[in-house]
Formats: sequence, structure tokens, C-alpha cells
Amino acid sequence: MSALDDVLLASIHGEEPQTWRDAEERISGDRDAVLRLVEHGATVYGFTTRVGPFDAVHGRSLDDHLLKDHLVGAKISVPRSFFRLLSATKAAQLSVGGSGISLETYRRIIHSSITEREGDVSGAWLASYGAADVVPGSWWLRELLLSERHSMSSGDFICSVSGSFVSTSIGIVALLKAHRLLARFLVLVPTIDRQVPLRSSHAGEARVRELLDTESTATRVQAAISMRDVSPVVSLGVQTIGELEQALESRLSHQSANPLIVAEPEARAVSQNSYLDFQLTHRLSATLSMLHLIGHHVQRLLDHDLGLHPQPELVQGPKVAQSILERSRALLSAPSFVSPQSGGVEDMYDMSLEIGVRVLLMCAQVEQCIELYEPRSQTHRSMDAMQSALGGVAARVDDVMDFASQWSAALRAGWGAV
Repeated sequence: MSALDDVLLASIHGEEPQTWRDAEERISGDRDAVLRLVEHGATVYGFTTRVGPFDAVHGRSLDDHLLKDHLVGAKISVPRSFFRLLSATKAAQLSVGGSGISLETYRRIIHSSITEREGDVSGAWLASYGAADVVPGSWWLRELLLSERHSMSSGDFICSVSGSFVSTSIGIVALLKAHRLLARFLVLVPTIDRQVPLRSSHAGEARVRELLDTESTATRVQAAISMRDVSPVVSLGVQTIGELEQALESRLSHQSANPLIVAEPEARAVSQNSYLDFQLTHRLSATLSMLHLIGHHVQRLLDHDLGLHPQPELVQGPKVAQSILERSRALLSAPSFVSPQSGGVEDMYDMSLEIGVRVLLMCAQVEQCIELYEPRSQTHRSMDAMQSALGGVAARVDDVMDFASQWSAALRAGWGAV
């Protein structure tokens, strides 16, 4: 079982991972370490100070004030199940240690990730540029405190909201949607001649090729590139999805907090950037580009179908697909990674939340292209078989796509609304 499996099984099926229970001793040890520091008069960011540019302002038990300060931004509604995903992602990152959170709050977070409740949840879920996600994290924490009827212990605010769990959760939704869309595309593509050599040994590619391999039926010596050998597109798609899942697994398996509490050999509270992660941004950007590519490939399939079957009702399909792709091109624009916020303290950020939402928007655009071509496709491959061949967590967790579709729709709608 991977950390990503744990998160999805908790948030979708209400199963608490054993690894999270086993982490309680580590959580308690880190908590004892930071409390010793505070008791001996050490200055610990967020425990004995305000945060951001006001970290020179000292005080104790400021958590409720800090939470109120961060409840800003345009609110959108998401399904309660997405709130559970946020809690599960946070629990996975906390279980690795280093935050100093109280054991009681840690247990409450786990409980909120596996407990099903009714109704949507409102918050500024997209109000972050990727430096600790503290604003959307604060809206999550507010809902947690209300739904769990829980009050914070000293320092629990900074332990709860500091970290990359909101953008990681959106990255998980992006992975699930992109995985499904890639499988849907691969069901439609032309065959790969079995004599074409395998270009990559990336996990899953051989299984996918088995479903695509057949003898060539081309009637021309040189068919169009998009029709004669799709193995380069297959290779890119399988590799990109696999690397995105690895980047998410890495986020869930490493500490993400500020300050980072080091319990041994000597207790310390370290200012660092464990919540900043450009690897996921890079993999999401690669996924964005890959999806745009397969959208263009589908447009070419539509155009070739018109050439093979020139009928009036087919003329507009390739043009509509092209209009969709022209609109989606804006999603590929490069993000900014620097700006002097919080008095210059936060001057770099990873933009992973924004790029994750762009992947969801691109999925919706490419899906429209696929829906134009699906009725024309002559292939009869199994979607379930292709999804299974791609492998990864999306092929292992039952019912995951129903939830992913709900989460994606809510986030896309929210992005457009704000």
C-alpha cells in the first residue's frame, strides 16, 4: 500500500491506515520536544509568535487570533468528500512527523478524514499561490474545529495550516482525472504495429501496447503521422502519468511543515521550506502539456475520419475541436514563481495549486474533443482493461472516479467564479 492509497481509502472508504495509528508515538515525541523548547523560553514561530511579517510579535495561545486573521478570500463550495480528502492528505503528511502538532488534534484530523457527513463545505479553497497554503488551510481548519467540536492547543494553528496539503489534494484530483482521460484516449487511438520496437520500458507501457498491438492495415505507403504509429504518444502519456503519481507519493511521504520540529538528538525548531515543492509543479505542467497533445491528436483523428467518410454532418467536428484547443492554449502560459509578499518573507512559491486546477480545466477541454470523436471510432477496446493496463492508484481504488469527477467539477466551477 502506498501513501496515496492510504489517502484515497481513508477519504473514500473510511478506512484508517495502520501507518497513521503507528505514527502516534512520533507525533507525541515531536510535541514533547516543541513544548520543552517553549518551556525553556525559546522563540518558536507560530507557537510563541505571530506569523509572517509579524513574527517579532510575541505571545502565547494566539491560535484563535491567527485563524481569524487568515479567513479571507472568495469562498466556493466543494463536496464534503473533498474536505475528507484534504483531511486525509494532511493526516498523511503529519504522520511523517516534524510538525509538533498535538496528538489530540492529529487524531481529530484522522477522524474527520474517515467520517462521512452530509452537505457541501464552503471556503477559499483556491486562494493560494503555493507557499504553505495557509489561507485555504485555515478555512479547512475552521470547518474541522466546527465539525469535530474541537478546540486547539497552543501551536496547533501553525501545525495545521502550514504545509502543502491543499495543493497536494488538488494534485491528486488532477492525477485521477488525467489518468482516466488518458485511458479514454488510448481506447480510441489507431493501432500500433506489433513490429514497431518498444521505445520505453516505463512501467505500464508494455501492458498498454498489448491492447493496441495488431498488424498494420494501412492502405498507403506513408499514412499521416497521427495514424501510422502512436507509440510516441503512448510512451509520453504513460510516463507522464506515472511520474505525476510519483511526485504526489513523494509529497505524502515527506515532512511538510514550518517550523520543522527536530526532536533528536537535541530539540530544535527549524525554519525551512519543506512545504515548498517544485517537483509536483513540474509534473503537473508536463501533464498539462501531455493532455494538450492528445487533444490535438484527437482533432487529427476527426479530420482524417472526415477524409475517409466525407459527409456533411462530419464537417464541423474537426473545426469545433480546433476551437476548443485554441481556447485551451491559454492554460499553458508560464506561471510566476517570485513576488515579495508578507514584507518580503514569502518571496518564492511553487504555484502547484494553480497548475493543478489548470490540469482539471484542460481535462474538461480535451474531454470535449474526445466526445466529438467517440461516436466515430471503429475501435472496440475495453475501457476497464485500458485503465487497468495503465496501473497506478487510479486502477486500484474502487469508485474513485465518481468522487474525482465531483471534486473536479466543483474546483473548475470555483476557479471560474473567482
